Amino acid sequence: MNTPRQASLRLTENHTDFYTHAATLEATLTGAKKTEDDYAYFRTESEFANYTIAELPHFGPIAGTVRTERDYVVTIVRNFLYSAFMAHMWAALQSSSDAQLAAIAAKSIKETSYHLHYAHD
Repeated sequence: MNTPRQASLRLTENHTDFYTHAATLEATLTGAKKTEDDYAYFRTESEFANYTIAELPHFGPIAGTVRTERDYVVTIVRNFLYSAFMAHMWAALQSSSDAQLAAIAAKSIKETSYHLHYAHD
């Protein structure tokens, strides 16, 4: 059984792999010495980016049928849409010419598929 804690740990591991690879690439391209922590924790506010869907409120245009100010159904739908997008992104990155990125994508698609499956139910 895959618990929410286990799923969170695997997602964190996937992000760590991704940030470690980004640090390696940046060091190769620019000579900058960074770690995964620099990307995860030590960025300026303007360096942080997010998909807008993850920031939308639990009411309003995305949820015209919501009956209360906060509706868990909106969270589930948003999770499904985000997971579906990420499944496509990781699938595409599996064929990257960058072998390390393709390996991270292959590992990440498994976890994303799990989230997509349970958001779909």
